[in-house]
Amino acid sequence: MKKNRRGPSVSSTRLLACPACQGEDIDIESSAELGMTKATCLDCGHSYARRCCEENMPRYWNAHVREANTNSDKPKEA
Repeated sequence: MKKNRRGPSVSSTRLLACPACQGEDIDIESSAELGMTKATCLDCGHSYARRCCEENMPRYWNAHVREANTNSDKPKEA
């Protein structure tokens, strides 16, 4: 697996903080064999994976963070 920390080597897109802990140390790794890319917070272990190339993962991670933050604001159903 190829590993890259967030930054210009992966994409110029700034990664949003982890939705679970607000950590900013996000690692992105990909597997060409599986066609999967995974972003993992190195502070708490929260991760998000999907079928995409490594260059697109920052965009998908940010969408995941926005959705998680939106859902955490909704009241819990009983």
